[in-house]
Amino acid sequence: MDEKRSSHPAEGSHSYLDVRPTGPPRWVLVVGALLVATAVLGIFYGLNALNRGTEPTPSPDLAALTLAAGTGTPLAAASTFTPSPPPSPTTPTPTSTVTATTEPPTYTVQQGDSLISIAQRLNVDVNTLTALNQLGGETIFPGQVLFLPPTVTPWPETGPFPHVVGQGETLLSIAALYSVTVGELRNLNGLASDTIFVGQRILIPGSGVRPATPTPTPEPWEPAIITGELDGFYSLRTIKGRFTLHIPPGTRAATPSESVKVARLVETALEQCQRILRRRLSGRFEVYVADALFEAPHTYRRALSFPDARSLFLLYDGSGAPAERLYFTTYALTQLVAAQTLGQAAAPLLREGLAVYAGGQALVGESDLYLPLAQFCAAYQAADRLPRVSRALSFEGHLGHMDQYFAVGCFVGYLIEQEEDSSAFAQLYTMGDYRAAYGRRLTQLESDWITSLRDAADALPFDPVELVRVAAEVDDAYRRLWDGFEGTPSQLAAYQRLDRARVALLQGRLSTAQEHLQLFESLLSAE
Repeated sequence: MDEKRSSHPAEGSHSYLDVRPTGPPRWVLVVGALLVATAVLGIFYGLNALNRGTEPTPSPDLAALTLAAGTGTPLAAASTFTPSPPPSPTTPTPTSTVTATTEPPTYTVQQGDSLISIAQRLNVDVNTLTALNQLGGETIFPGQVLFLPPTVTPWPETGPFPHVVGQGETLLSIAALYSVTVGELRNLNGLASDTIFVGQRILIPGSGVRPATPTPTPEPWEPAIITGELDGFYSLRTIKGRFTLHIPPGTRAATPSESVKVARLVETALEQCQRILRRRLSGRFEVYVADALFEAPHTYRRALSFPDARSLFLLYDGSGAPAERLYFTTYALTQLVAAQTLGQAAAPLLREGLAVYAGGQALVGESDLYLPLAQFCAAYQAADRLPRVSRALSFEGHLGHMDQYFAVGCFVGYLIEQEEDSSAFAQLYTMGDYRAAYGRRLTQLESDWITSLRDAADALPFDPVELVRVAAEVDDAYRRLWDGFEGTPSQLAAYQRLDRARVALLQGRLSTAQEHLQLFESLLSAE
């Protein structure tokens, strides 16, 4: 029988399992390791700071080093401190995006502006403007609103002012540009050499010649064409459902966001005129989007169509308002759809009247801010200024002849709304025989229509004589503007102001329309 061993050695005996410390205590080792690590790191950071010519970076937290040494964790793994050199004032770290904590300031592009001139004037980098506004290039247009960095500041009146280094510039060329010395540039910016890089922002001494704000030279105005080399003028093409957009490059509608708006505008107008006509257009059609007033003799027009060519021309120059643009788009598209589905109109009265009526329905349906056409016609009748549709009228364009367009639109609307379906008017549209379609002559139908307007005049929410007076002033202003129109800056500014007067009139804001008319006269007289 084996003798049982004791788990504890006898007192005074020796055993190789004895693990009691025979050297220095553990705390001595920990403190020693800590001192060695601190000395090594101090030497490392001190040498690194000397090489950079700056003050040494503070050592890591001693508590973290103590923990690493006490637990046996390797020192390099325990420390997460990463030294980084302080940023140099002459070489700022470039940022790829601009982040604003509040809504960024904006700048409205003026005639003759370029992206470079705006950047120089506002002391902003061109690349920053391009990125912030999601521009595909440096193409901008008058009236465009550009977002600016929240830190944008104009040139300071006194003291040093900044300069962003451009392609090909050297420190010597910049010094010559501002009439300062290279030494002054070095000292002010703490440069150790003449080396600079594109995009670097350096300070120019206050004694330097400050850059003059460039005076923009407006480009010659060119009207939009409706005949000739259309593919060359409207060279950008985008297929949108049942139609193709043709847009001049570098214009408002050429941007992706605006082209989407134009496409939706055309789609909405197509639905509207198909609903009014109770006909559906088959096949495709072309839409040409102009950024300038149309060439003579179509300067009066904001939209027109050529049904035989299945083409539509829209003025999209920033004037007007969204609902009012829908009116003109529906107006022009109705003529195209009617010609393709009903046939050629027997008379201009029927062609224009149907288009105006469809556009008016779209306008009121889109926004309740605009007066219905019937109210305009009732006001004209009450003021004894209503054009007679049984007489010869001239349809040269809305801008300058609103009374005639509104009159024929109201009359055709009266005819359409007197029947439950559109069969009578569809017959009248192509034949022109009022007696065969409605059992009465044109003059008799006109008399009945005027009677209905007299009844509606009693409920007008405004002074009819005042509305007709302001409308006549707006029409007269357009005719005077087009007389000898050459697209000068003063004429274009007057055109924009008159456009605001017209929109205010359509909304029944007569006092506002008169204020715009007064400003229009001052701009036109400055020509």
